[in-house]
Amino acid sequence: MNYSLPNIISFSRIIIAPIFYVLLTNNDVKSINIACVIFTIGALSDYFDGMLARLRKEVSDFGLFFDPLADKVLTSAAFFAFVSMNIIPLWMIVIITTRDIITTLLRLYADTLGTPIVTSKAAKTKTFVQMVYILIVLIYLIILNNSSMLIIIIDHKSTIEYSIYLAMLGITILTMYTSVEYFIQNSILIKSLIKSDWIAITKIGVGSFIGAGYSSIAPGTIASTLALLIVIFNAPSYVIIIMTITACILGLWSVPYLEDHWGNDASKIVIDEVVGMWLILSVPIFPKTWIWNVIALIFFRLFDIAKPFPISWLNSRKGSIWVFADDIVAALYTIMIMYLLLWMSVFIPIFKYLS
Repeated sequence: MNYSLPNIISFSRIIIAPIFYVLLTNNDVKSINIACVIFTIGALSDYFDGMLARLRKEVSDFGLFFDPLADKVLTSAAFFAFVSMNIIPLWMIVIITTRDIITTLLRLYADTLGTPIVTSKAAKTKTFVQMVYILIVLIYLIILNNSSMLIIIIDHKSTIEYSIYLAMLGITILTMYTSVEYFIQNSILIKSLIKSDWIAITKIGVGSFIGAGYSSIAPGTIASTLALLIVIFNAPSYVIIIMTITACILGLWSVPYLEDHWGNDASKIVIDEVVGMWLILSVPIFPKTWIWNVIALIFFRLFDIAKPFPISWLNSRKGSIWVFADDIVAALYTIMIMYLLLWMSVFIPIFKYLS
């Protein structure tokens, strides 16, 4: 496990992404102010983790892969929040997200070959511009939700919003340019990918949850946190149930192949954590707030790591079914605890802040 400080700082950006999204979409001044502070800390951490890695001589292949992935998660949370608030159009974010997924998969494939892709200067510039843009929009939202400050911009509101649209269009074009650059610079790798075993690659992508399992820092926790990002889309319970069942079926198909190559219930196999997390989120009675989402994540990880009976017994069994069984039981334990907390929030005054 590579628990270096730079990698932990990178990981923190993934942790704060869902919290940032929920706060921003609350549409009140206090929440937006906190969201702005959280994003600023996350954006600054992108500079400091790289600087620390170089100063402490802790630059690693994992860090080179994970740092831009953490950036993508945080900026995507902001962009999807802006879409839900009708600030920017969805089609732009679809282009950006599609590009990010493709390049992440390409980087994952390169890592499996032992030839990691170094982030280009254009891609770094793109990330910097995205973060500056997001901070500007956040400041605009703070002003927009503050009556005393709104007077300053009220006469220019339409011009500012049109400028925000044009700036986002420019970012989308820049993102498309970096995509073309990636494909040209890695054309040999792409040709190799086209000729490779796509079934095997698909199983690796499913089992590792698009590369989360390759993390040298708590891969199960990272996968669970990424799974939690489904809250960004405000998906109804029945959609999450369908996703859970689909992920379970694909996982059962992938795990036997992966265990043959990686070993029994290898740490890289994290699709089971995703299934467990989505199972919890599919329960419709729990409030869809950041407090409850964090509670779900914490208790699920505690049960999955501590492995109280019968989780420990299930975990000792071999076979793809048992890989999922222990996480499903951990999810059920978490649901029981959350139901108890929900009951306590109704009848016990000290717990009412959870409501």
